[in-house]
Amino acid sequence: ALAATAEDAEAGDQGSPSRPGSASPPSMSRASVECRLREKEDEIVRLKEQARRSQAWGPKWSPTTAAEAEAGRRRLAEENKELRRQVGQLQEPRGCGCGREPEGSPCTRNNTVDLLTAHVEQLQRQLAEKEEDAWHSEERYRSEIARLEAKCERLVKQQEVSMDEVAELEQEDPKRLAE
Repeated sequence: ALAATAEDAEAGDQGSPSRPGSASPPSMSRASVECRLREKEDEIVRLKEQARRSQAWGPKWSPTTAAEAEAGRRRLAEENKELRRQVGQLQEPRGCGCGREPEGSPCTRNNTVDLLTAHVEQLQRQLAEKEEDAWHSEERYRSEIARLEAKCERLVKQQEVSMDEVAELEQEDPKRLAE
């Protein structure tokens, strides 16, 4: 197409009525510019097609592309790790709950309030259970303290009785205790 266009332009230039065999300067420059313009447009189309094909086939392997690919993989791995961490935070019970919602449903203030209300209710139930456990433990410890105090009183009385018996024995037979 380029060769035919260039030949057509040259043929049109040679048929000038003012000078036979030579082209007139204004028509020659215009035809030349048009020809070059068409050549450039064809080259642009050819380069675009070449770029499209090279992208379709992918880049050729070379050490620089391998290094760039490895750096890209590392960067993507880091981004993936960060995204997983963020997803984990969103899926925590104390988060806003968006991670557990289906895609497309917006995270709203109501979702957050509902989630926090449920969390508070759960904490209140746990507190009630702990208070009940504490009450039972307190009762058990009070009965244990009472039992130990009674035992201590019995031991104190036994000690007093033993001391009284020793005092009586000392008075009855002081010589016998000295031996």
